[in-house]
Amino acid sequence: MNASTALQDPALSISLVLVFSGLLSYWWSGRLIGKTKNLPVDLGWASLTPILEYVNKREDFIRYGLQCTKESIWRFRFMSKTVILLTGHAAREGFYKARSLDVKEGTFLLAFVPPIPGGAVDVSPADHSTILRRALAIQQPENMQKVLLPQWIGDSCRLMKEWGTSGRIDPCDKVYEVFFYLILRTLTSVEIMEDRETCKELKKLYDEMAFPTNVEGIYFSWFPGYKNVKRLLSTKRVYDIYSKVIRERKASGVRKADTLQLLLDNGDERTITMGLMMGMVMAGTNSVGRIGIWLVSFLTTSPDWRHKITKEIKELFEESAGESLTPTIPLENQLTKLSLDDWESKTPVLDLVIAEMLRLAQPHAAVRRNLGPDFYIDGKLIPAQSYLVYPFSDIHHNPEVYPDPLEFRPGREIPPNIPYAHLGWGAGKNPCTGRRLAKLQLKIIATIFSLVYDPSIVNAEGCPMKLPNPDFNSVIGKPNEEFLIQYQPGEFTL
Repeated sequence: MNASTALQDPALSISLVLVFSGLLSYWWSGRLIGKTKNLPVDLGWASLTPILEYVNKREDFIRYGLQCTKESIWRFRFMSKTVILLTGHAAREGFYKARSLDVKEGTFLLAFVPPIPGGAVDVSPADHSTILRRALAIQQPENMQKVLLPQWIGDSCRLMKEWGTSGRIDPCDKVYEVFFYLILRTLTSVEIMEDRETCKELKKLYDEMAFPTNVEGIYFSWFPGYKNVKRLLSTKRVYDIYSKVIRERKASGVRKADTLQLLLDNGDERTITMGLMMGMVMAGTNSVGRIGIWLVSFLTTSPDWRHKITKEIKELFEESAGESLTPTIPLENQLTKLSLDDWESKTPVLDLVIAEMLRLAQPHAAVRRNLGPDFYIDGKLIPAQSYLVYPFSDIHHNPEVYPDPLEFRPGREIPPNIPYAHLGWGAGKNPCTGRRLAKLQLKIIATIFSLVYDPSIVNAEGCPMKLPNPDFNSVIGKPNEEFLIQYQPGEFTL
């Protein structure tokens, strides 16, 4: 029996994995001898189950761990890695104040994509720092005002116009598509955005590059099975698309107003260019691209808040542009008259709506690695090189902090006496690098949606239904039940 046949037999595959996991666990547990004092309690499972549960049913896994250990801080083994899961106010504060925790190293906890030389995951610490500096350069006010803002408004209006004035859409497809295009616009090049077929292909490829949730993809990411090979080929195809654009731009000598030009003007090496274009598009689509679906969906069920957004934008437009927002004039021609400062500083209603959406629907967990030395959080030893996970739901869905936590209620008070009570854009020394970009994209799409559509939530047969909750076991926060958004014409036109 060859290796390929073995992996096609589920029973044999799982048996091999259990043996392999046991050996790794035994080896790693030996490394913690001498560090047992005040070490968080071990969940005590064989390695296989925590990995699959953590990836596929993270919220249930966390709840089970709390019940089993009776502790707010506990640990489990993830392959050869020690993972410490934190809950509670004291642990959260200690986590976000710790200076030795590294966010980049934390990403390797679920790093199953084989590195392509010069690609997104083949990045040194120095190059990673450069990539973050470039990301901040993209967010300079002049670039956002003159380049990105009008492009985002134009792209959003054109894509949403394709929905038609009435009909039904799957928000997990169509709303996500709009955000994906805005992220591509932000981080890649004019050439890509002018080629709709390439944009569609990239969307498909990035979906295929998502991290695996099966035994083969997690334990045998090195093995050339079908799904692993497909993910690797998709990664390579994205790399090739970007490489071709870079090569042709350099050869043409033509300058264009986009992020690629910024990178070329800085003389950045291929690892930095690819690290930003490949890695940050992936990060953006897995964050703002996914939570944007819930922003539109929550607004669909909240006509009062759509009305407040409409009122806010009308008043802002009249104050800033000196004229009334006109229903018969295409929105693209009007919204581009608002300045960057108007959008960022004069839209408190949109700020409240986005903050509440992030609190309720964001499925993320902050993951860090302790680069050393050992230290303590809430009296528990955090060994050097261990991984730490803090799930946002621990605070965001805590009914003692936010009553009725699964209800969408913009304007909730964020308790001032509880440290780090709202983690929508991260906290501590590692807030979200792209938060300024993401927040503005969310505001633009929420505004257009509120002005243009009169929506409702329906099922596949067109019957009204209640908006389902996000599936908090899903690392991308997909809904726990399929639904559609049905819409009729609103007050304004695209």
